[in-house]
Amino acid sequence: MFKTIIGLDLASTFKKSKVGLAVLEKKPKGFSLSSTKLVKSTNEILAAIEEVRPPVLLAIDAPLKLPINSDFSYADIEIAEMKWPMTYTYRPWENLIFLKLKNEFEVSGRPFSSLTLTYRGIILKRLLEEKGWVLISSPNHIADYAFTEVFPNLTMNVLEKVKLNEAGDKKEKRREFVTRLFAEGYHDVILKNETGAPLSSFMKKEDILDAIICAWTGALFAESQFKKNTVYSDESGH
Repeated sequence: MFKTIIGLDLASTFKKSKVGLAVLEKKPKGFSLSSTKLVKSTNEILAAIEEVRPPVLLAIDAPLKLPINSDFSYADIEIAEMKWPMTYTYRPWENLIFLKLKNEFEVSGRPFSSLTLTYRGIILKRLLEEKGWVLISSPNHIADYAFTEVFPNLTMNVLEKVKLNEAGDKKEKRREFVTRLFAEGYHDVILKNETGAPLSSFMKKEDILDAIICAWTGALFAESQFKKNTVYSDESGH
């Protein structure tokens, strides 16, 4: 079991601190939100995640692969998605955008115009792997330092069928969703705010809200209710 879950809302711009980071710590009953912060550079990201105690799972909201990838099986992808729909390290996001999301979920996908974010995600992936982090796509795969790819919009849709339309609508629905995450026993996983700051202080920071949802997705991914599910990975080939 992971002791620490980090949600990372990666940004494609370096103009200001837009990278949201949220840290959850495993407790006897659920998880606690222990800290949040906004950072900017990749060095700041690496410094922040090195401060937490292992085993740790880093849930990143950014594509970690280029969209063109022919080395996968559609049958395997469909089986994997039925078992764990909220992370998709095991499938190329080209398939996710143009087939799965558009057909099955009413959420915004990752357009090709966000290739700057993709390249930043790939660079971060390589730096993490150089430091010994392991890219995983199954909760069966436990490592002291692990990371996976998540998508907050997809998490909200899968859990509550949240539909995101206008920009203002997105912000409000994120606030509502994060508020519900801290309700007692939401989706059988208890989440407490132990940052020392009121929950209301996060509500105007959309990047922090996304980071909290990323961390929550990672917490569900790590929980024992999913450990019996074998998820296919095109990283390992089986």
